[in-house]
Amino acid sequence: MSGTVLLDSAAVDQELVCVCCHCHRVRTGTGAWEPRYVSESDEVSHGICRECYGQFYPGCRLPRTAA
Repeated sequence: MSGTVLLDSAAVDQELVCVCCHCHRVRTGTGAWEPRYVSESDEVSHGICRECYGQFYPGCRLPRTAA
């Protein structure tokens, strides 16, 4: 089984929660960033919100979003 990854069915059903690595706000399903608590059972991924991107990386431009 080399190269095969087995996933627990509970992990597959669970959605990743994206948290801004600077301000710790959470991205909602609509793409908005809101303050909220993350529970221990949430699967967390890190990202960066627009406000923090502009503040911490002022010389960089945001990537274009797909239309």
